[in-house]
Amino acid sequence: MCCVLSLSGMAPTASGQVPTASGTSTEKIIRELIFEKKALNNTLMVLNINGDVKVEGYEGDKVMIEVEKTIKGKTQARLEQGKLEIDLGIIDRADTLI
Repeated sequence: MCCVLSLSGMAPTASGQVPTASGTSTEKIIRELIFEKKALNNTLMVLNINGDVKVEGYEGDKVMIEVEKTIKGKTQARLEQGKLEIDLGIIDRADTLI
């Protein structure tokens, strides 16, 4: 059994990334991962700065990640800097996904 991982924030539009006049940008990111080394002790580690994390199990061998990344900035320049610096990072260690 594997899992569906959902990290949520504000919902984006169909374009995926939505800057607004209030200095907010939202992007939806979807990834599918597979453990290289399949075993009963496979580990998924989630490090989340802010927001909700929802994990669901299902009868499959993929880890499906859905992220709604929201960045806020007091100025447009800070918003753009945040968009460059904050990203979804994935480390694959064969039997552990971080």
